[in-house]
Amino acid sequence: MKIFIDVNPDTKRVEGWGTSPISANCFKIEVDDNHEIMDHPFFYVYSNGEIMRDEDYRQKLIADEEAKRNAPSPIEVLQMENERLKEEKKVTDLAILELAQLLMGG
Repeated sequence: MKIFIDVNPDTKRVEGWGTSPISANCFKIEVDDNHEIMDHPFFYVYSNGEIMRDEDYRQKLIADEEAKRNAPSPIEVLQMENERLKEEKKVTDLAILELAQLLMGG
């Protein structure tokens, strides 16, 4: 199958593909009909007329995506912050109570 890949001129990373040129940075290549580049073009670089899978970059993208999935949601972040503030308020209230008792001679 003949496709056109859009290549970043600075990084040589494939940024997309199509059946017709989509930018001035396109190159025509031939790949199998079910080639991975059609599902994951960002895993590839184009150099010396060939596409090559950048496994280190692929692993980084996978790790980044996993980190996003495992990160707390905005609501969870707010809930954690709310709990932290409640604990901080308890400590502050206790300090105020102790200071008031000292001022009253107790």
